[in-house]
Amino acid sequence: MIEKKNKQIMFAACVVLVVNGVYDVVCAACILKERERHALDSSALSSCFDLVSDLHIKMFRDDDNDNNEKSMAKNDIARRMLGYWVLTYGIVRLSLAAVFYCEQYAFFIGSITYLVEAFCFWYEHCAYGTLVPSKAIFVCVFSILLFVFINASPFF
Repeated sequence: MIEKKNKQIMFAACVVLVVNGVYDVVCAACILKERERHALDSSALSSCFDLVSDLHIKMFRDDDNDNNEKSMAKNDIARRMLGYWVLTYGIVRLSLAAVFYCEQYAFFIGSITYLVEAFCFWYEHCAYGTLVPSKAIFVCVFSILLFVFINASPFF
């Protein structure tokens, strides 16, 4: 009975990695394709892509703009780097969850991406003040919780 529970919890941890990895890859694609979409398309699909890319882009504050809409848009290189970074940790999460029952070390490696994400967003917020505080705190807390969940799951 305990072995079955362990497999179910490990499966849940794999599902978290896969779902979050897919989400990250989709967000990265939307961030990286932003300029091309606006030049070619104004459909509902383009609006959906904007919404997804804004989840990451609008975390950055622009002191000259109260509604935060231009903060990353003003700096194409920073926006692209954010897209590449999100793509990188999304791919790591997907690759580590590719096997249904991963070894314990694979969970740890995958979970480290959540600590990296939390640290980077916290540092950006504390050192430079470029993030919206409530959004930075949400990402940091949620990432740490996912780290704990994924690392604790093999031991349940």
